[in-house]
Amino acid sequence: MQVESNISPKEYEIENISGSRCDIILNTNISVETRKDENDEEKKVYLYDTYRISHSYNNNLNEFIKNNYNELIEFAKNEEKDELSKEARAKREKLLLDSDWTDLVHSPLTDEQKEKWEEYRQALRDITKQENFPYKIEWPQEP
Repeated sequence: MQVESNISPKEYEIENISGSRCDIILNTNISVETRKDENDEEKKVYLYDTYRISHSYNNNLNEFIKNNYNELIEFAKNEEKDELSKEARAKREKLLLDSDWTDLVHSPLTDEQKEKWEEYRQALRDITKQENFPYKIEWPQEP
């Protein structure tokens, strides 16, 4: 997830230590921009991608993160993509389920209306083919 902040981020942080588990917050693609605020004063804005993963906690965790930072980033990116995909598919399935009635033989729709609903339902099925799926989805509008 992309973040914008006025505080310079650390490459990683360890949070929520509870027993043998913790959260690792990984920040990557860190860049800084200078922008003017409402008083026309310049201020630094940090832009970066942040990922959170749950991990086992031990005294050597800092060293482990430093030695495996890139692998952890890739793992976190895949976890995020999987979660976003799962959420999008669940939304799609609900929208398809809610419009199942349009496929019934005795639905009150005209042939033209049925065709529009078929196009809508096909567009729902095709969301996974969109270029930026699952990060940016253009949901079709219900007829």
